[in-house]
Amino acid sequence: MMTPGAGIPKRNKPFKTLYLLEGVTGNASGPFNYSNMMPLVEDYNLAVVCLGGENKWWGNSDFTGDCFSDMVIDAVNFTRSAFNLSQKREDTFIGGFSMGGYGAFVIGFQHPELFSHIISMNAALNKPVILGSSNEVTWDLFFKRHYEAMFGCKDISEYENSENDYEYLAGEVAKKMTKEELPRVFISAGTEDGLYQGSVDYSKMLKDLGYDVTWVDVEGNHSWYSFEKGIEAAVKWLPTEDNFCGNMIYYGRNAHIDATNYAHWNSFYNIEARERAEK
Repeated sequence: MMTPGAGIPKRNKPFKTLYLLEGVTGNASGPFNYSNMMPLVEDYNLAVVCLGGENKWWGNSDFTGDCFSDMVIDAVNFTRSAFNLSQKREDTFIGGFSMGGYGAFVIGFQHPELFSHIISMNAALNKPVILGSSNEVTWDLFFKRHYEAMFGCKDISEYENSENDYEYLAGEVAKKMTKEELPRVFISAGTEDGLYQGSVDYSKMLKDLGYDVTWVDVEGNHSWYSFEKGIEAAVKWLPTEDNFCGNMIYYGRNAHIDATNYAHWNSFYNIEARERAEK
């Protein structure tokens, strides 16, 4: 009788990991369902942990009791303990789409000791909109009172220079770290996206602060099409393993077994657990 797991090659090297944050109205399954991200990251041996933010702008708030910024850090700690993921800063990345791109900058700059690379696709860098919000019906999805609740502000003016202000955070990190230590940044945006200029302006600001910034224009508006173009460029930009013949599981010489990421992780994790139990 064959021992369970026999013949499945063990991957000794932990996976580099991207923690990917979703946007407004999205959930953790969106990037997998609406783009080619899964086959892309499999080819580059990159683990992706996708998180949904329930439209709360990835902040902590004493008013609502939501702790979405803390949740991301908890997710890093949990997935590192459960799966064969690298514990190294240089192998740990954060990114996002739309509101998730905003969150990636906020959380990435809140924890620069944890994330070495920050990526954003069509980021909702809406500081002027947030500070100028009102309780009147406008084109924006949120009222002033919504922003105040989500960011834990008594008045929205308190957002300026707060732990949720991506401009302020980038400046503070730049003061404390050397140019070589700063997180590297990748920004893409659809040229037809109404949020395009916000990414352009922030990219310039980061460069002026000394950050290493890679900018990529992509086709499209605020859509999964432009996300797909952006994530492809971002994954190729990340310091991943472009070893297309060394993917997670193979059967035979060059045949890739088509299985879910969880199945891959579970197989490796169970192999290691059995080996620990046998010692």
